[in-house]
Amino acid sequence: MTNLSKDLCEICRIGQKGKIIFRKRNWDKKVDFEQPENFVKLLKIANDVLGSVHFVTEYTKNRPGLFEEQTLLHYLSVAKSNEAFKQAIRAEKWKYE
Repeated sequence: MTNLSKDLCEICRIGQKGKIIFRKRNWDKKVDFEQPENFVKLLKIANDVLGSVHFVTEYTKNRPGLFEEQTLLHYLSVAKSNEAFKQAIRAEKWKYE
C-alpha cells in the first residue's frame, strides 16, 4: 500500500471495518485503494458523485502504475475540498489490507 492510499483514508477518516476513526493512532487497518476491487469502487464513486472520471492523459494511458498513482493524487485533492465525495467514500464497504 502506498502513502497515497493511507492519505486518502486519513482525509476521509475511514479505518478498520469501515468505522469512522477520529484518532490517527487508533487505526489498525486501512483501505488499499490500489487493490483492483477498491480502485474500481473509487472510480465508480467518483463517477456517481463528481459526474466524471475522464482525466487520463496520453502520458498515463500506457503506464498502468502511473495511472493509479495519478488517479489517487487527483482524488486526494478532490477529497480535501468535496464533502460529498468524502461521505460517499465513508459509506462504501471496502476490502481492507
